[in-house]
Amino acid sequence: MNKKNLEYFENLLLEKRKRKIVELQDIEGRIRVSQQDYTSELSLYPDHEADIASDAESREENVHIAGNRADILGKIDRALKKISNNGYGICEDCGKEIERKRLECIPYARYCIECEEIREGKK
Repeated sequence: MNKKNLEYFENLLLEKRKRKIVELQDIEGRIRVSQQDYTSELSLYPDHEADIASDAESREENVHIAGNRADILGKIDRALKKISNNGYGICEDCGKEIERKRLECIPYARYCIECEEIREGKK
């Protein structure tokens, strides 16, 4: 991959990284507020069981989303490191160059489409 393309993808990854950090901070804030609300509500009066279950489900969903965002951040950081080490855009399985279209959609992709499909059992 030429220098111009590497710079483009580095900027794309850095922008996605910023957005994921903001999303993660927002979700973590919602989890904190939800937990504080839950704790204070328990001390004031008994809630309906359905309300408690709904709140717990919402907190669990936010924790799952936060984990997903953190996972993507790790993948972005890995891709940025690959740019520094001249390994960006190369499939980790077959060693071929990952198509630009794929990197446009998933700039932190580790595998070409063929190898990804094999990993997912689609081939």
